[in-house]
Amino acid sequence: MKLNKKHSPEQLGLTKHMELARADGIPAGEVVIPALLCGAVGTVFSSILYLVGIYDGLGQALQDKYVGEPYLMQGDYALHDGWNFILLVVMCFGISFAVLDSDMVWRRVMLFLLAIVVVVLCSPVMMMWDIFWSPVMVIIGLLWSWFCAFIYSVQHIMPCERLVPMRVAQPVKLAKEHQVKPSKVKNETPHASVLVNQPED
Repeated sequence: MKLNKKHSPEQLGLTKHMELARADGIPAGEVVIPALLCGAVGTVFSSILYLVGIYDGLGQALQDKYVGEPYLMQGDYALHDGWNFILLVVMCFGISFAVLDSDMVWRRVMLFLLAIVVVVLCSPVMMMWDIFWSPVMVIIGLLWSWFCAFIYSVQHIMPCERLVPMRVAQPVKLAKEHQVKPSKVKNETPHASVLVNQPED
């Protein structure tokens, strides 16, 4: 089937980001499936490290810091492990979808920094309520999911990076005082008067 060049890309069912990917040789990316994979990788990776006991030393050191000065946390109530896994799943899948659905590298980096700051600051806020929570597991999963999604977004043209159609330039309308009225052109050719010296008889 031959494609008519007069047809627009929308009529042919082609999206702008697919045209850009073909022109630059970079494959067109997707959002849903890669985001699910990146979120699952970060969740599973951090969960395995938690079950093995890699985070126990960091969690105990953070709790000792909160109990001592200047924090002086009262009580030893810790957040249930189930909430850790819920927060881990939400943050890992959330950062994956957010990164893959955002254009520009600096925006993807800012999303990661924003998420890390929010997670880290939640621990001292809960400490003021005498609730201990170690954010290490969530931070590791968040970091790994963001890294996978960031690498994928750099190597592909994402749907949010599709080309913006160019607008046709419109003629500039001048104000009435600046408008120049076209002069009337006479079709008649002016006759030049020529004086001829006739010899006198």
